[in-house]
Amino acid sequence: MEARQVIIHNVNVVTPQGTLSPGWVHLAGGRIQAIGSGSEVPYPLKLGSGPAAARPRSQGCESSVPHPLARGNQSASAQPLSLDSESASAQPLLLDSDSVSARSRSQGCECASTHPRSLHCESASTRPRPLHCESASTRPRSQGCESASTRPPTLGSKAAAPHPPLLDSDSVAPSPRLPASVMQRNQSVAAGSAENDDVELINGRRGWVVPGFIDVHVHGGHGYDFMVADVVGLDAITCFHARHGTTGMLATTVTASKTDLDRVLENVMHYIAGSMPYAQLLGVHLEGPFISPDWPGAQNPQYIMPPQLAWLEEWSRLFPGLIRMQTLAPEVDGALTYIEALTNKGIVAALGHTNATYEQVLTAVQHGLSHAVHTFNAMRALHHREPGAVGAVLTSPTIMAEVIADGHHVHPACISLLAQQKGPDHLVLITDAIAAAGLGPGVYQLGGLDVVVQDGVARLREGGNLAGSTLTMIDAFRFAVRQAGISVEHASRMASGNPARKLGIDHFTGAIEPGRQADVLLLDHELELQRVWIHGRTIQ
Repeated sequence: MEARQVIIHNVNVVTPQGTLSPGWVHLAGGRIQAIGSGSEVPYPLKLGSGPAAARPRSQGCESSVPHPLARGNQSASAQPLSLDSESASAQPLLLDSDSVSARSRSQGCECASTHPRSLHCESASTRPRPLHCESASTRPRSQGCESASTRPPTLGSKAAAPHPPLLDSDSVAPSPRLPASVMQRNQSVAAGSAENDDVELINGRRGWVVPGFIDVHVHGGHGYDFMVADVVGLDAITCFHARHGTTGMLATTVTASKTDLDRVLENVMHYIAGSMPYAQLLGVHLEGPFISPDWPGAQNPQYIMPPQLAWLEEWSRLFPGLIRMQTLAPEVDGALTYIEALTNKGIVAALGHTNATYEQVLTAVQHGLSHAVHTFNAMRALHHREPGAVGAVLTSPTIMAEVIADGHHVHPACISLLAQQKGPDHLVLITDAIAAAGLGPGVYQLGGLDVVVQDGVARLREGGNLAGSTLTMIDAFRFAVRQAGISVEHASRMASGNPARKLGIDHFTGAIEPGRQADVLLLDHELELQRVWIHGRTIQ
């Protein structure tokens, strides 16, 4: 079992109101229960007298990054903890260690490692396999991690709820002995007792606590593609990206036949109805097939077609609420009517793979267009006499713009320019990651097309177009800060708060605030990922 409560202190806490430096965060009951500033945690902690180093590791998927925080011994004290001195708090403090040491813990949940090999790529034995990742079929059904073999073997149910269950503030488990001075959304969380509670106190060593990343544009990872992934594949994708900081994502399709798209929707809907032990699937992003044949990028031209309203009506009936975003070219015949239909159904209408002019994009905005996928890539470029689609994205305050911050798709100077023009509230970091993410060089498939990965860059074998990426969200976040000059606070908003707001889920995730889901990341001062919590469960 994991600690029922976690307190992270001596850390920079990024909140919507600003950064608490130093600050602390209290996680319990799958929620962020409280946050505060200063070097003292106003919490009447009773420290255990046993050696903290004897405490077994908590459950979760092990990261390839070793946990840097070794546990030390502390004596009991009834006074609030002064956490300013590095000498006094260099080691995390363990509460009630005597009760913890008697508990047995499993070896941890593991992501699937049965991914298919890429074509003509390195052998499986030479690939960097995630640490402690067992096959999904042998994974123990431990806390927060259900074995794929225990799930329903088929993916045909249409009765499943399209979204994961949301925790409302009324259902938050009571948090023991919280001080009245801390920030709270629900006063009922102040009830309870700290006696016999399992509490883990973590010294953040002046690193960062930021909300978990939300990737609205990701095609796969760890050898699997959402277009063909079954339960084992969906586990592998979500586990891989969870270990790199993604706590929520949209399963993103490519331009394909309706039969193939129907299968993805059915598989994802059924998966969402299960336990989802890793990164949470928040719905589906349909990229295509209603795009421009002039800008296919790495999409298969064979399946490009005009918008089909009948398809949308059928999808909405069979998979209500599951489609959260769709990418299309706003200049093609029937696009404006289709954009209105998307907007009326609460689906984000996004432009991409488009030859639209500046004026055509602005007209589409009037019909409900509000998002742009991988800005600068696969769209009519900016020209000083014809601003094009890029010019419309840059100047329209209505459009939320995505960017792939990997240094291959967009120059850092253009990312900086985009950030300055759109501001911190209208830019979204994405990965556009494909199945090759997390694996080595080789030949892979994307929508039936061969993709060659070399030096971390994915390109179509025929024509050489960029074909998605091998990026992770933590790498995109670091690139935005280190190479594009975006502040940690603004990059956090672009990777978490903005996508949450775009999807209409910012009331329960996407920010470090009391009452929100405990989707939380701990980074060190170099922005290296140290710990991941999803719904309060540790993915290590």
